[in-house]
Amino acid sequence: MMEVALEEWSKAIDPQGKQIIVLILDQAGWHTSKKLRVPSNVFLLPLPAYTPELSPAEPMVTKLKIPLANKLIETIQEVEDYIHEEGLRLKKCTQEVKSLTLFPWINMFWNHFNSVCEPVWKVLD
Repeated sequence: MMEVALEEWSKAIDPQGKQIIVLILDQAGWHTSKKLRVPSNVFLLPLPAYTPELSPAEPMVTKLKIPLANKLIETIQEVEDYIHEEGLRLKKCTQEVKSLTLFPWINMFWNHFNSVCEPVWKVLD
């Protein structure tokens, strides 16, 4: 299932497969399996084990959970609808997403990664 998700995600983000996509993951078993086939343009960056405070997903999860806390929810569809609508809203609010997820260590990694790969980018252009 993870392989299918990675492949579809890679195609959705970069249909031509010309960009290098860095995906930050926790160390769940399905993220680290030796059998996992990863698309050639995807680089998996695993976080150290048991460090949710480093995960850029955690602030997003919290942001999604808080408005739902202490509310009576009748169906799972209500939750899915809320998450879908909030996802569409956040897609338009890149600064808000960056403020929640662009941790200093990610920014440092990104800058280093780009400086190391700059000669490669020029060749690929």
